[in-house]
Amino acid sequence: MDEQNLPESKRQRLAVSKNEAKDTHKISSGGVLALPANVLSNCFSFLGPSGHYYFLASVCKDFKVAVDELYQGNYNTSIESIITSMSTIRHVFEVIESDVESNVVKERIYDMMKEAVYKYDRPDLLEVIGVDKYTLSMDNFFAIENTLDAIEAATVYNSTEIMRSIITHEEGVIDNCLDCMKKIPDWYDFNGILSKSSAACDAHMISQLVEKGVEFDGISIVYSLTRRDIETFKCLLDIVQIEQDVMRLPIILNALQHEMHLDAMKCLKGKKYFEKKENLLLAIWIICSKDFDLHFACLDPILKLLLEDRLDKSVDFFLQVLCCCIVHERMDILSYIHENCRCIDTGISRFLTHFAEKRNMNIPSVTNLRRTLSNLP
Repeated sequence: MDEQNLPESKRQRLAVSKNEAKDTHKISSGGVLALPANVLSNCFSFLGPSGHYYFLASVCKDFKVAVDELYQGNYNTSIESIITSMSTIRHVFEVIESDVESNVVKERIYDMMKEAVYKYDRPDLLEVIGVDKYTLSMDNFFAIENTLDAIEAATVYNSTEIMRSIITHEEGVIDNCLDCMKKIPDWYDFNGILSKSSAACDAHMISQLVEKGVEFDGISIVYSLTRRDIETFKCLLDIVQIEQDVMRLPIILNALQHEMHLDAMKCLKGKKYFEKKENLLLAIWIICSKDFDLHFACLDPILKLLLEDRLDKSVDFFLQVLCCCIVHERMDILSYIHENCRCIDTGISRFLTHFAEKRNMNIPSVTNLRRTLSNLP
């Protein structure tokens, strides 16, 4: 609406506002953000007392005026803030090249920024850190190593978007990797590197890699459990046949250590993984052991999932589970089994006490066992 058509009262208030604005120091443009510098500085202060100088100051002249007022010459900038924008990271590279004399220091800063790009999953910044082409060529070994380094770094940091950019790259990077594997199989374990990339892949990306000929295995399942979700894990359970005994421990352990451990264990049970008594006993042993970093808000759901309807069929297996509890001094699990799975009668109690004594368990442990058994309802 034209200012002349406004009511008199509104025109007066508008005039007052304009006069007040003239008396206040404004940021330079006055166009995009018509805010006083002190107001903009106050907004920036909510980001913290420092660590964002180059991220903010390199945006535009207006931001620089406000951030100079806020930080008062403190140019400290965190790595996380540096990689927030393309302009910031390029500006910092320029500053490093011109102001930092030590090559060792330069390399350390570059490595930190490279690490942050993968950690925060920024495929748009790969070019800035030197990963500008995922082109594999038989006569360009540097390019091959560059690509494999990118895949391995994406695996370490679960960089899904970076890995997606590699899989969908127009140069057909994965296809070239597999071609190279066929031509020079002893030079690089291409498939081994790609199988571990499950740590950086969602379920759809796993399907894409399978279509390209990538072979996944038990190690792939373990790496998939480093992701926060378990969709990739579930996808791989449909693809991979877990036949290697050596993979039983890492798969069960990583499933139990996952923040979605109950869902992960349900997936394994759904695939009949615990139909084998040795796998079930291994899971119980891991849960009982104090050597592993397991944090359950409540242990009962896991025990119920694993032991329900499994201890009534075989006395030998029942005793194995109970002895596992005694070896690790898990009287809480022993009590749970008695109350929820299968009754520990007097004969079994005597056997367990004898077992503990034969293992030369210390007196307090045996006393605790006897107390636990005597108090069983």
